[in-house]
Amino acid sequence: MVDKAKTFEETFGERNVEAEKLRRDYSLELLILGALILFAAGYFFGRAQYGGESPSVNDGYQLNLYTEGLGVIVTVVLVSLVNHLFKIRDLKKQLVNRAGSTFRDRALDAIEDLRENEWLTSDNGLLKKANLVGAKLEGANLELANLPDGTQYSNNVDLGRFTNVVHPDFAVTRQKIHKIRKEIRKRKES
Repeated sequence: MVDKAKTFEETFGERNVEAEKLRRDYSLELLILGALILFAAGYFFGRAQYGGESPSVNDGYQLNLYTEGLGVIVTVVLVSLVNHLFKIRDLKKQLVNRAGSTFRDRALDAIEDLRENEWLTSDNGLLKKANLVGAKLEGANLELANLPDGTQYSNNVDLGRFTNVVHPDFAVTRQKIHKIRKEIRKRKES
């Protein structure tokens, strides 16, 4: 009996994880679908209740409903889009912070997530913003990644100049990074 209960709990837990992933991956689509269903239900209920027999009353009702519905849909979509953009911004910040982790597995997972989202190798690669001091990046797939000093990773790059404060090139690299970040801030302000 205990084994069946455990199996049910495991299955239920797995299903919850799958459902949460679907809700997260398709949140905008589900929101739009829900809004359309509510709009359609409201339209048919309102038309049956308030439409009347006269074509002019029916046309006025439909015009009012159309403009109100359109306003609601546009508002919901815009708010959802802005919310989605904030979530992406927060995820990027979180991954950059995790990439600088002193825990190797955590740093490697963050690097892999950055790579999967194509935020590692683009011209604006997010490692340019990373503080890698103390990071454990041994074994990380940094191929073609843009590093904090503006260079591109290759197999002969010594990551110690970003991660190890006693590395002979650490201070020079740090100055170069600060100069690049200052230039980026100036461009944003302009």
